[in-house]
Amino acid sequence: MSQEILWAGDIPSETLATLRSNIAPDYTIVVATSFDGVMSHLREHTVKAVLFDVTQPNFNTIYLCQQIKNRDNAPLVIAFNHRNIALRDACLVAGADAVLENPLDGDKLKLILADPVRHIENTTTTNVILGNTPEKILSAASLLSHDLKSPISVIISSIEALTTLFDELYGIKDLVPLLQGTLSAGYRQMYLIDDMIDLARLQLGGYPMVKTRGDIRQIIEDAVSLPPYIQNKKKLNIEKYLPELGTIFAYVDVDLVRRAVAAMMDNTYKFTIQGDCLTIRAEQVDDMVLIAFEDNGRPIYDEFQHEIVRRAAHWEGRQAGTRTSVAAGLPFVFAVAQAHGGSFSGATDSESGLTTFTLRLPVGKEVIESDGRKSD
Repeated sequence: MSQEILWAGDIPSETLATLRSNIAPDYTIVVATSFDGVMSHLREHTVKAVLFDVTQPNFNTIYLCQQIKNRDNAPLVIAFNHRNIALRDACLVAGADAVLENPLDGDKLKLILADPVRHIENTTTTNVILGNTPEKILSAASLLSHDLKSPISVIISSIEALTTLFDELYGIKDLVPLLQGTLSAGYRQMYLIDDMIDLARLQLGGYPMVKTRGDIRQIIEDAVSLPPYIQNKKKLNIEKYLPELGTIFAYVDVDLVRRAVAAMMDNTYKFTIQGDCLTIRAEQVDDMVLIAFEDNGRPIYDEFQHEIVRRAAHWEGRQAGTRTSVAAGLPFVFAVAQAHGGSFSGATDSESGLTTFTLRLPVGKEVIESDGRKSD
């Protein structure tokens, strides 16, 4: 039996026909052209979702959205904004669950209707750092407070200990590693803040990407070359299976990709213990470059697998014992992948217990054409 979808306001007959065709046979569409008609229908019928075009001039759809979401057991509210960013933000602030650019994007609409938790990814210019609901803001704030304070607390405690050492002229032999630990924490703090801010810019399409021909081996080596103090402290067994320098290239923003790989490394260090194993692999498969980190640290529980790349709200998952993001770390990697037309995923193998994160990036037609000219 199909579920009912309510369209609020006017809709061209051709658009309605296409929309009905796109989501049939799972859903049927009923149209209510007035505010009173919409609210009356919601009182008398159970609907899966309310859809509307926020750009229609004679219907206050923002107010309608607010009134629908104030109801008990409110249905999904999905707006279509036709690339109008201001109206998109207004809908989300009013409580809309999702805003899509075009009502004719049937595939995306069906995914959201079938599994809204997994497929809705909304950010506004005002809520991109913390979230657009009280629950998300509280959860994100708790996580960010924890993760952003953690490195700086090491800096503070290290400097306090350093002061004591100088005052008592005792333990000077420990001074160098102490300073190295302080610097490492300071750098990590800086990277976390940079990634958090640039994540917002990437999600809003405002990051000024500069793409060049990047050597994948060199990018990885630069990214994983953390200060020796951190590596020595963790004592991870690291194995690398990387291409030779000058053999695999991709047309990417080299700095962004380097930072994404560094964020993957940071996540590994956070969720492993001394003596754990890390394997780093890179290869080209057809027109994609794959960069994979595999370790035997904390696993990703199946029910949290799709949450790992979300921007925030990981506190419950971390309390449950699953692997999560580090502040904006893995969502930043995901955003970098998407900005390049690639993908990023993470999963734990139930048999081996190994957790693998894979960053996939297109080689780029510029590299392919360049290599083709060289071979001629």
